[in-house]
Amino acid sequence: VEADLADEGGQVPYPTLFCFSIIRTSTYELNLVKAQYNLRASIFGCEGWAVISDKVAQIAPNVRTIALGSLRTSAGLRTHFANTDIFSRAFDVLKKRGTMLQHDFIVKVDPDAVFVPVVLKDEIRQHSPKPGSSVYFQNCRFQDRLWMFGAVEVLSKSALKMYFAGRDATCKRQLDYYNMGEDTFLSRCLDNLGVTALQDFDLLADGYCNEAPGTCTTGQAAYHPFKDVGSWISCYRTAMSKSAAVGKQ
Repeated sequence: VEADLADEGGQVPYPTLFCFSIIRTSTYELNLVKAQYNLRASIFGCEGWAVISDKVAQIAPNVRTIALGSLRTSAGLRTHFANTDIFSRAFDVLKKRGTMLQHDFIVKVDPDAVFVPVVLKDEIRQHSPKPGSSVYFQNCRFQDRLWMFGAVEVLSKSALKMYFAGRDATCKRQLDYYNMGEDTFLSRCLDNLGVTALQDFDLLADGYCNEAPGTCTTGQAAYHPFKDVGSWISCYRTAMSKSAAVGKQ
C-alpha cells in the first residue's frame, strides 16, 4: 500500500516527506515494520509512505506491502552488496504509482533504522535548501570519504527527477551498476549528474559509520541498527522524548 497524508486536506508546511522501506517478508523486517505501523512511527510518520517487499504481506488490516518480486542479488544478499538493481526497480515502481514526486523530499529508510521524521525536517530547514533545488544529504564520513550511507537516504524531489533522467543514459554507463551497493551507486550517480551534496554528519548515528547509536539520546534523525522489535521501540521512545525536550527549548 502507498499512503499520502497530504491528500487528507490542509496545507502541510515545507518540507513534506515521502518515505519508504524495502523489506524481505521472511525475515525479522516484517515484524519491525508492523510494530512501526502500530506506533505510526518511522516512515509512517511521513506525509507519504510505502513499504515494498518481495511479495505482498499484510502489515495491518487493509494495509499491505507493494510486491516487487525477488530481492536476491548476484551475491545472494540484499543489504550490503550488489543490490543497486533492487532499489532502482523500487524507485521505478513508486514513480509509476504517482505520489512520491508530489513531496519535497524522498527518504529511503532501512527497516532496522529508528527514524524520526520531525528531526529530519528540522535538519533540512537548518540547511535551508530552496524549494525546488536539487540536493541530497551526505550523512557519513568514513576515513577520507564522504557519502550517503544507506540506512537513511535523503534527496530532494528535483534530485530524484535528475536521477530518473540520467540513471540509464549516464550513470549506468559510467558506473559499475551491477556490482555496487545501492547507496554508493546513488551517491556517485547524483554527483555525476550535478546534484548538490549537503553534508550533515549529525543526521545519522550508525554502528557502521560516524558513531554507534548508543542510547539514542544524541538527537539524530536516525539510529541504526536495531534488528528486534523490543530494542527498536526502546530506542524510538527515547529518541522521541529527546526530540520533544529539544523542541520545548
